[in-house]
Amino acid sequence: MIVTLQRTSVNGEITEGRLSIDGIHICDTLENTFSCLAPGHYRVHLIKCSQYARKMPIVLSPSLSPSPSDCAACPRRTYVNHNTAMPRFCPMIKPGNGIHSRQDGSILVGRRQCHGLLVHSREVFDTLYARLRMTIQRGKEITLKIIKA
Repeated sequence: MIVTLQRTSVNGEITEGRLSIDGIHICDTLENTFSCLAPGHYRVHLIKCSQYARKMPIVLSPSLSPSPSDCAACPRRTYVNHNTAMPRFCPMIKPGNGIHSRQDGSILVGRRQCHGLLVHSREVFDTLYARLRMTIQRGKEITLKIIKA
């Protein structure tokens, strides 16, 4: 499965985009401009995250092999931001309303309400997560393709 993130606008620290699967628009996205991933292709895996205490869609570099099975095995655990354990730079797809003070490289999903604000993020995330989980259960790989604004 190819998940495409088309960045539509960059304004200060806010990067907005549209997420689509096989050309069909699924949801809107927000990222922090200063910590967002570079355009390119990335692998997406469901990995047990210690911060959320559940499996989350983690965005991994294609060069990282094999993929970690949980946060303890992730080489990015060594990164520390502002002398604190949380948040570490660990790009993942997750629910959220806004990106201010978010430095972890995450892609927030939801429905765009206005510039820099997403609504219904939990519902959108749950639907997207179920689709990603079913794809992985069927033995297929998920590739995130990020396209520059």
